[in-house]
Amino acid sequence: MLTQQELADRAGVSLFTVQRIERGEGNVRPSTGRGIARVLGVGVEDLLPKVPAPPSNQPPLFNGGQERRTPTPSELNAIEAIKGFCDRLEIFLDAREHKGSHPGMWVIQAQHAIDVAAVSLPLADREHLRPVFIPAAARLTELAQRVFDGARDAGAHEEAKQRQATIRELTEAIA
Repeated sequence: MLTQQELADRAGVSLFTVQRIERGEGNVRPSTGRGIARVLGVGVEDLLPKVPAPPSNQPPLFNGGQERRTPTPSELNAIEAIKGFCDRLEIFLDAREHKGSHPGMWVIQAQHAIDVAAVSLPLADREHLRPVFIPAAARLTELAQRVFDGARDAGAHEEAKQRQATIRELTEAIA
């Protein structure tokens, strides 16, 4: 039996990555999945959750004016991408709390947060997605606020102010 640290060392990843994967958080890079599978002596497919295939008679997107109730794989993947971005943004924020950073780094992260918020806005309008989307979007807006605060503290006052106004639309959409 391997410890998490031994698995991480042999697979060439960090302990944090192994722990995050075990908790089912975020996305796993293909190279990371292959490395862990190799160390464990299993196929990558053995590490993936078993998800039943969608029925072949998937209902149309709109049926009699009512929106489909079952999220599509693409919609679920989009929400997982938002969660993955939040994971990476949280790592950035945690690292920056312990050491200073150039204001430009904060501005770049703020712009990425705005981009993710902008592409996620259409998901907020889909009632059947709200139970899974709202927590991810709320986390995104909370982390974006921390990035804006960090940008302001690092001296990028105007950039933070402009970007903060943009995130309000997502905040209002999930309220």
